[in-house]
Amino acid sequence: MEDLGIDFDTGWSIIESRGFEPLAAVLDADGDYRRRHGTDGPKEWNHIYTTVYKMCIQKTPRSYAKDLYQRVQSTLKAYLRSSCLPAIQRTTGEESLLRELRRRWSNHKLMVKWVTRTFSYIDRYYVKRNEEPSLEHAGYMCFRKEVFDSIVASVRKAALNIVQRERDGDNVDRSLLRGVLDIFVEMGMGKLDVYTSEWEAPFLEETADFYRRTSAKWAEEDSFPDFMRKADCNIIEELERAAQYLNGQTQERLLRVYEEEVLIVHQKKMLSKDNSGLVALLENNKKDDLLRLYRLYSRVPQGLIPVGQILKNHIQKEGMELVREQRSFIENTKSEASQKGMRDDGPTPVTPRSASSSSADKPEYIQRLISLHDRYTELVTNCFGRHAVFTKAMKEAFERFVNEQVGDSSTAQLFANYCDSLLNSGGRGAKMAESDVETQLEKLVKLFTYLTEKDVFQEFCRKQLAKRLLLDRSHSDDAERHLISKLKQSCGAHFTSKLEGMITDINVSRDTQTQFREWYNTRHRESVGFPGNAMGTTSSTAVAVGSVEFSVRVLTTGHWPTYSEDSVVIPSALELCERRFKEFYDMRTSQRVLRWVHSLGKGALETSLFTGKRAYQRIELHVSTHQLCILVLFNLHDHVTYAQMLETLHQKSRKTGTPSRDGEDLLKASLVSLMSRKTPLLVKEPRNREFSATDMFTLNTQFVSPKRRLNVPMPMARINEQEKEAAHDTVVEDRRHAIEAAIVRVMKQHKTLDHQRLIMEVSKLCNPVFKPEPRAIKNRIEELISREYLARDDSSNSSYRYLA
Repeated sequence: MEDLGIDFDTGWSIIESRGFEPLAAVLDADGDYRRRHGTDGPKEWNHIYTTVYKMCIQKTPRSYAKDLYQRVQSTLKAYLRSSCLPAIQRTTGEESLLRELRRRWSNHKLMVKWVTRTFSYIDRYYVKRNEEPSLEHAGYMCFRKEVFDSIVASVRKAALNIVQRERDGDNVDRSLLRGVLDIFVEMGMGKLDVYTSEWEAPFLEETADFYRRTSAKWAEEDSFPDFMRKADCNIIEELERAAQYLNGQTQERLLRVYEEEVLIVHQKKMLSKDNSGLVALLENNKKDDLLRLYRLYSRVPQGLIPVGQILKNHIQKEGMELVREQRSFIENTKSEASQKGMRDDGPTPVTPRSASSSSADKPEYIQRLISLHDRYTELVTNCFGRHAVFTKAMKEAFERFVNEQVGDSSTAQLFANYCDSLLNSGGRGAKMAESDVETQLEKLVKLFTYLTEKDVFQEFCRKQLAKRLLLDRSHSDDAERHLISKLKQSCGAHFTSKLEGMITDINVSRDTQTQFREWYNTRHRESVGFPGNAMGTTSSTAVAVGSVEFSVRVLTTGHWPTYSEDSVVIPSALELCERRFKEFYDMRTSQRVLRWVHSLGKGALETSLFTGKRAYQRIELHVSTHQLCILVLFNLHDHVTYAQMLETLHQKSRKTGTPSRDGEDLLKASLVSLMSRKTPLLVKEPRNREFSATDMFTLNTQFVSPKRRLNVPMPMARINEQEKEAAHDTVVEDRRHAIEAAIVRVMKQHKTLDHQRLIMEVSKLCNPVFKPEPRAIKNRIEELISREYLARDDSSNSSYRYLA
């Protein structure tokens, strides 16, 4: 007999009665299919699968794959309309609604899973062949159209209310929310469009409205620190909530909404809030609040820029206040000194060009700048994470006031003076440990980077280093090298080449002195007596030439500052020393010429004139070469007039027939030191503040030295006004050469360039050392044109050509 197969109604009856209906009954009752049906469950499913298979493989027109595909969807829809949707709609209460939805969706997924397994033959062949949606996809779409679309508004409202309750402090079931929001995601069938439109957009709008109202209340009632604490606490809670039940996409967008409504909207108001804004936090050094501020506003794009601007203005205000205080102090000091000078008829003369440095040279101002820099460096590092916005703000603020003129001295000069006070054996560095000196130098070099006149600092630093080295006043060779190494790291090797050359010269001079001693001891054995006191140097390598212990330092002209010709007439014993050394030096280097600079020399004299009734019989006076020459005059004379000193000690100018102005100024400065209150070795008559040719000088036999070794202040130990002027002249000349070199370098590279571009490129090259004025660059361009290095372009007067 012919097998007629299974007709559709018979086959579907088996599928429905043995599959769909029992499964639906179990799921509606929230039971377990296997427990309800015992071990027959899998057998029934196998029988249903066989039935489906037979119905699909029958020959046309009895192949029911299409009919089964459509009947499965209609059956699922009917079940969802009749059972699932009404059950959800009957539920009362927000959490009950969400739980029922989650349960029904979970059941539906079990049913779809059963369908895909049972009807897998349809998926493998019919669906692929006809490019239909898979049974799983079709089953999910049934739930979306029949159930989800009908209740999504109610579900969303319930979920938003639960989120709001949690924000208000209630405990809620986060796993329930997570499960429901997963349904929104799964309704997109692999995409997030349903989740985004049906949940995320309303949720973010609700969040924005909530924090708009809440943050407005905070901003009105709370101080800035309290506002930030609440903002910080709430953002942590939002992040925690987002991690528990929101999709990763929403987490990022939630933060943006929160930052906009809480941080950005109120930023300007809170930063400038009276008594608690950013300025108050900075003034009171509220590090925890500043750290919280950085943590909050670093989340916001461009959120740190207003903070950086306020920080810049605040630092600049503090710095300018230091400048104003220093200027006021200097003016008051000058006024007091002027009034004192009008009342004081004491015996200590003062000359303008040898006067001590002004009060601006005192290191307190620089110390306050360093302290200010330390404080804000620590703040930017520890509270603001060295962020570029704050680093730039701090740099611009310090550049603004560090380069302000303070009194008669530029800040660059004051920096050099502060270095000198740390490195000078008689300065503040002598009372500090070497590690502390190096620490201070490092801090100063960091502050030095803000200077626009680094070349001025370089020139004054070079002059002061020269004095320390030549007068043996350097506190520590290691500290000197440490400063040079830090400057080298900051500005490059070219910046410190002369300083390094000076150190090298001193080391080479020690070897030269040793060689001179060996040469002299084998060639010469003079024994030239000197009347009165013995004199000489204190160097361990000194050579005994007659009655003088003599040492000399040979310096390279290019490394050291330029000193004026010295016209002092030295005693014959010292003159013999110079001749012997010249004889030795000419024998070794006949191509070089020695030029003696006595102004930076020093010596020691032994005498018993100022011992009084002390236990010691003789004292040792340490003086400059000029002071030594003055004192030696009193070995031959009891009284010496000012005119006699000038005539005896200083050669006459060939042009004027009188001693030079520089020589006279140095003589006055030396006399001032010898008549100071601490070391009054000489007495002047009349006792006024002026010098005249008839003034009479005698030894002060009433003075008793408090020490066995007495250091008399040396007039050249510090930079005087004349040297300051020379230093500035040197800087101006060096800048001319630097600008010309930069112009040639730029033009050599570009061949042709317009005026504005050339100004810009040259300024860029010079800025690391000094900031050139456009007018100065223009003058150098004109000079180079006149010397035929450049020429104006034929096609444009505002352009230049490089002439090879």
